Amino acid sequence: ASVAPQPSTVPAAVPAPPVAAPLPVEPAPSADAPAQGAPAAEPAPAAFGTPSARALAWFLALTGTSEEHADTEFLSAGFDSVGLVALSERISQEHDLSLYPTVFFEYATPRQFADFLTEEAPELVDRLPSPSGSDAPPAAAAEAAPAAPQAPAAQPLLTAPVAAEVPAAPVTPVDPAPPAVPAVPVPPIAEAPPVAPSAPRPPEPPQAPAPVARVSAVPRLRTPDESAAGDSHATRARDIAVVGAAIRLPTAGTLADFAELLVEGRDTVGPLPETRRGDAAGTLPHASFLDRVDAFDPAPFRISAREAPLIDPQARIVYETIWEALEDGGRGGARAAADRTGLWIAYSHDHYHEERFRHGVPEGRGLGLEAMIANRLSYLMDWRGPSTVVNTLCSSSLVALHSALQHLRSGDIDTAVIGAVHAGLSPEYFRSMGDMMALSPRHRSRAFDSTADGFVPGEGAVAVVLRRCDDALRDGDRIRGVVKGAAVNHGGRTTRYSAPSPSAQAEVISSALVDAGVSVESIGLVEAHGTGTSLG
Repeated sequence: ASVAPQPSTVPAAVPAPPVAAPLPVEPAPSADAPAQGAPAAEPAPAAFGTPSARALAWFLALTGTSEEHADTEFLSAGFDSVGLVALSERISQEHDLSLYPTVFFEYATPRQFADFLTEEAPELVDRLPSPSGSDAPPAAAAEAAPAAPQAPAAQPLLTAPVAAEVPAAPVTPVDPAPPAVPAVPVPPIAEAPPVAPSAPRPPEPPQAPAPVARVSAVPRLRTPDESAAGDSHATRARDIAVVGAAIRLPTAGTLADFAELLVEGRDTVGPLPETRRGDAAGTLPHASFLDRVDAFDPAPFRISAREAPLIDPQARIVYETIWEALEDGGRGGARAAADRTGLWIAYSHDHYHEERFRHGVPEGRGLGLEAMIANRLSYLMDWRGPSTVVNTLCSSSLVALHSALQHLRSGDIDTAVIGAVHAGLSPEYFRSMGDMMALSPRHRSRAFDSTADGFVPGEGAVAVVLRRCDDALRDGDRIRGVVKGAAVNHGGRTTRYSAPSPSAQAEVISSALVDAGVSVESIGLVEAHGTGTSLG
């Protein structure tokens, strides 16, 4: 099941948000009279007559938040994402809970969080102290508490790079493409200034082991009927077959190479290769780099030698990768001439624009070069289906796949070709990412890790050729895999533009499982989007 990952914020070394002193163990002193001016529509917090109201009063006192902000989103009330994560950890440790770090993004106001606690941890709410005197509002305690300090300014936002979904099974290597004829070399990007690392974090005292997640996935034994169904190779009319595939990654130019890369666990991250440095000096950017991006044989694509250097190397790379996928699937020439074929290319940024501008070559900018990447190949291949560039940043390849599935299932097309590519070609790319503190100064993307400090860019391309499974079986195509379902959604309005929405993420996963017609117990491998943030 394929899902579109959501954007994430980039961590920064910032102070924790305003949090009051530890929870008082004695009841708060009673007030002489109830607070005046409380909204008539919200009598519950002032009455302390319900568990939810008691939980709200406790939380407002804990965080030093006034009652008037009971329905204000945390980030709008002066908290920040790093501090909210720390607050969830503190509450978990002090009250033996297992709160997810994202709990304050899913329940984005004090009242929503209080309702959540009442439902999920009623025993804790029953133990919470409440002020003496049933009519004392939480505002009285808030007024006695010192004013909460102002939270630091919001940190820059960024989404992570595309992670193209590719088959991982070892296969017979594809015959190499015709010998490449170097085009005009791409100027090196080594002159990019050093990426400024984020401020070092102060040492933290040892902490107790993190509690287990509040919700755990525990496998259950399948019934004989379920096991038989899960082991069968029966397909549904909605299933889509992968009949061709090709890949180009650092140190892995074929699917067999890629499988070997995974088995060996090789680390492909390093400085800019010597073949791309030119005469540049100084600190070099680090990424998972391709060795060459300036070699291209334009003849098979009917591109002139004069025009080839003006084309984004990302387009050249994905063209060659798509060509190899078509050869791998046997979907070229007369065999596929009668097919109605659609093309989707996942492509997030024209890094080459800066190089063209730097060398005084502005040709084509007004024509929309990005859209031309797909259209040029559809023109060459005489494909009559959709021809689309998909740019949703880190989710581009998955959104492209989802769109292609819909067209195949509806019968609009017979074959779908999907290509995805990314290459960091300009100094401006690394400089801007460094200025936003998005790149890990340690050159490691630590997904799902509290020590995460950024991501590491990667280069490469992947291409797949898809057909309806019934058609592929009928025509004797070699089927490398089956796509059974996919889903796409957006997080909607969260506490901040790039803040995650756990509920939306859960919904899109559930939708993909429903679309695929499979149970969650049948999933054996999950590939996740590595944002490189401590929030996850």
